[in-house]
Amino acid sequence: MKKSYTRFLPVICSLLYLLFVVEVKAKWNAVPDSLEKREDISFLRGKQGSPYLHFFAAEAEYGAFYSMPMLAEILNKRHGFSVSVSYSLDGEGNVDSRVKDGLRGFELLNHADLLVVFTRSKYLTKAISLSFQKYLDSGKPLVGFRTANHGFNFPKEDPDAEYLRAEGWTHKGPQLCRMWKHKFGGHHGGSPKDGMLTDVYPNEELAKHPILRGVKPYQDPRHLYVLLNEPGKSEYDFKSLVFGKARKIFDHKKHLPKVQPTVIVAEKPRRTFYSSTCGADTFKNASARRLALHGILWALGKESSIPEDGVNVDFLRPYVIPHDTHLRTGDPHRGKPSDVFKTKGQSSR
Repeated sequence: MKKSYTRFLPVICSLLYLLFVVEVKAKWNAVPDSLEKREDISFLRGKQGSPYLHFFAAEAEYGAFYSMPMLAEILNKRHGFSVSVSYSLDGEGNVDSRVKDGLRGFELLNHADLLVVFTRSKYLTKAISLSFQKYLDSGKPLVGFRTANHGFNFPKEDPDAEYLRAEGWTHKGPQLCRMWKHKFGGHHGGSPKDGMLTDVYPNEELAKHPILRGVKPYQDPRHLYVLLNEPGKSEYDFKSLVFGKARKIFDHKKHLPKVQPTVIVAEKPRRTFYSSTCGADTFKNASARRLALHGILWALGKESSIPEDGVNVDFLRPYVIPHDTHLRTGDPHRGKPSDVFKTKGQSSR
């Protein structure tokens, strides 16, 4: 009897392996074959069967153009993920975050396993909002950085303005509050020229949370954001993993609370990670990078891959950012999206 069974073992093992491969492949969405050829996004293909992450990097003050590709490339090279980054583009296809109606890449939400948002007041249309809503209804995870809590808007004269208003896509409106589990309540004063503005430190009560592995207190050159309760709720509907304390109180900001959550997470209706401590210069600090990368891994359900001392956050290439990341009137654009991962360093043009 033993001999009759053992001869089938190779076949059984092969079938089990195939079932495992199919299950792994089915867990994550297929990455479109056309992404390598696109000129309007930055793309790196990962290992077969790995998650596909899409980043929106479109705000003109805090340097998302520099920080999001840096994080995306680390996730690709060290974790095997496929990653794409889209931006707001001008009429010639150049990256220019000042263009409010130029954000590209919404159709990629149909394929992405996780969406990372670092946008500010970028215009939506009815068609785009429907695509976005489909992603939200899927229950797939969300990661947001800083201005994501006021990341979208629409012009009053838009033909679909009435629809978008009714659906809650107003600036700091109901949709964004639901997405990020809070409402943007303003911020303290100052800019990087004023020195370090915020003390950032982990919540000791949640010290065992996997996102906090290897994270140490640090100082942030960016001012402290204020997070209000989600409208209609009497208290926070999230866990505060990290707090920030304003180091400098300017007269016109004295009314604001001095301590606020800066990194928050929620489990329902999807895994959501949000951080306000993430200027391009903030990410020079290893703990800031670690928080962002851990947050993405946790959102994907991959917290078991985070070592006790945290993941490797060393830069893969020189992290070159301008002294002032604020893109102002008259400043040059940032070049072509397809060139971002081709250059040796990320620098201003």
